[in-house]
Amino acid sequence: TYKTATPKYVTFEADQGGWNNIRMAMETILVFAAVTGRTLVLPPPKGMYLLNKDKDNKENNKLAFSDFFHLEDIAAELKGVDIITMEEFLKREANKHPGLNEISDSTGEDTGRAVPPPNDGLADWSNTYDLKPLNEFLRKVGYVKKMETTKDFFVIPQDPERSSFED
Repeated sequence: TYKTATPKYVTFEADQGGWNNIRMAMETILVFAAVTGRTLVLPPPKGMYLLNKDKDNKENNKLAFSDFFHLEDIAAELKGVDIITMEEFLKREANKHPGLNEISDSTGEDTGRAVPPPNDGLADWSNTYDLKPLNEFLRKVGYVKKMETTKDFFVIPQDPERSSFED
């Protein structure tokens, strides 16, 4: 792993599938954070398919990744990988500005248009069942690469400062 000069983050939405999909997505995003030097931002607790603590009240069915993964041990094993909560990320980045700038889906460039944090700058989403406004905000202010499985692939250079693969 390596660190970038300025903090960079990777956020993700928990898979909507069953436990194995959720687990594999977490493993993948951990590797991505490690090889790109980004801080992993965990999504807020939410209901997870077929993992019900209370069948009568969906508000009581929210689970966090820390309920399943020993995140401190993982961070210690993957030296250099920081893992933070969504609340910590929003307090650190989104709520210290009037809004983060929107990123163009097509180019990944900053548009210069500020996007205010949702729900009046709410940082703690753990008591909120509907995460849609948060996810939409993160998609607007982060670069979301649209990948086509038959055309695109992800390459990780051995040298993190390398910017092309022409040679």
